[in-house]
Amino acid sequence: MDKTELKRSYWTDAALAGGVIGIVILIINIIQINLPTGSVTTLLSLVKFLAFGYLLYYYARKRSIKYDAADGFSFGQSMGYILAMMLFTGFILGLADFVLGNYIVPEYYEESFAAMLDNNPMYDPDTPEGERMLSLLDAYRRSPVANALGGIFSYLIYGGLLGLIASAFVKRKPEIFAGE
Repeated sequence: MDKTELKRSYWTDAALAGGVIGIVILIINIIQINLPTGSVTTLLSLVKFLAFGYLLYYYARKRSIKYDAADGFSFGQSMGYILAMMLFTGFILGLADFVLGNYIVPEYYEESFAAMLDNNPMYDPDTPEGERMLSLLDAYRRSPVANALGGIFSYLIYGGLLGLIASAFVKRKPEIFAGE
């Protein structure tokens, strides 16, 4: 594939790969929501982590193969592509959290939110700061923009950390004897 075609297909490939990763993780999240808490949900969390890591590696490797052997595919190129994928994955999962938490299964999200606040030593509902914190968090949960940006930010970090490992396996050194 020539270099202009590679540049043209970069964001299309990243969007497709990020979309697939986002949908797979979303499906696992929906299954997890509908199961009682216990060992099955713990197992599903492991499956989600492994699926995420595998898909990250798979799509980064698929992208690296498009580059000529003479050019190679550097660690930085791999990380850049993985982070581009994570923009789309985070956007999908952030909006999905908004829809799930506000319209489809709000009771599940309310329970999770209450448990999170109960386990937070900084939260005291009897103080004005606690009430303010609760109102700010509630406004965040009800905002699609905040959820989308939160999803993007969190998956840039999560995918970036796993991408450090995946990129070590995906990178390819240029082959000096490959060429015309």
